[in-house]
Amino acid sequence: MKVMVIIPMYGHNAMTRECVKLCRQNAGIEHDILVLDDGSSEPFDAQGCATIRLDRNCGFTRAVNAGLRALALQYDYACLLNNDTEPQKDFLKILVKDMEDNAELGIVSSARLCKTSEFRNL
Repeated sequence: MKVMVIIPMYGHNAMTRECVKLCRQNAGIEHDILVLDDGSSEPFDAQGCATIRLDRNCGFTRAVNAGLRALALQYDYACLLNNDTEPQKDFLKILVKDMEDNAELGIVSSARLCKTSEFRNL
């Protein structure tokens, strides 16, 4: 089974590097990472992940679609993460297990954990 984590980003290189690092640490299974640089003024570059750089900012959906089109036939699963995500222990292992254990599922998603102070600002 081959799994790809796709992280679209526009700017915020340090935040994206942290997301890639936590993804590597906490996935719980073998996977590859693709960062989609959506035309950032400073190109993204990091060890241990592939990067596709779009020539202009197209937005989240078009960036993700570019990554999915480029890699769709090579992977069994794709996990989309925002670049400000802080993946928790075994996040990818759990998602893939849910898909493998439930043939009727077409999509699974993780939940967002918020600090109490974040809810006060909504």
